[in-house]
Amino acid sequence: MTNDVSGARTSSGSPGPAGSAPATGAPRPWRPWGLIVVVAMVVSAVAGAFAQHAVDQHKAAITLYRNQISTTASRFFTEEERQLALPAAQRSDPYFSDIADSINEDPGVNDSGNLNVSVVAGSTNPAHQIAYAVSVSSPHASSTIVVWDIRLPGDVNQGTCVLSSSLAGPGPVTKDVELGGNMFLQPCQPSWWAPGPVDGRQPRLGLTPIPKPGR
Repeated sequence: MTNDVSGARTSSGSPGPAGSAPATGAPRPWRPWGLIVVVAMVVSAVAGAFAQHAVDQHKAAITLYRNQISTTASRFFTEEERQLALPAAQRSDPYFSDIADSINEDPGVNDSGNLNVSVVAGSTNPAHQIAYAVSVSSPHASSTIVVWDIRLPGDVNQGTCVLSSSLAGPGPVTKDVELGGNMFLQPCQPSWWAPGPVDGRQPRLGLTPIPKPGR
């Protein structure tokens, strides 16, 4: 007697021909969802790190430029006060260019070597007022500020204003320029170029070669 194997079942329970290997089912396609998620997380983390680095660099540039403006104004104030204590005939304009050069050469202020401070215009006259326009330029911003000191008996008026700044866009500055850290520069008012004697109420910039805004 022969055995009928035509109806034999494989290990999976499905009929198969005699001598055939047990059927194991079709392999599932490989879907690397876990790997894709990991790669996406890595890419997101790297992008976030770059974005945070850019933000940190921008904040550092703002802080540095604010310090550069503050240092420039402070050193010009100091020299203006010193020279106002001298008779008018003994005052010297070149000292102010020397101050600008010293700021450029100061690694504590110009740490990256790309700051440029220069005198635009100014005067040690009239007798009770000294005022200078100074350009402060760096990769972050470029501004021209005016630093003045007025000293009359019983009256002192020191101040700073901004003639122009890339932070305010092109043209004359008409509103306060924000330097960050709650520090602002007021715009130079056209009325400060009006004729009149030095009285301590406002700078008389028309008595200096400093250009009026909008010229």
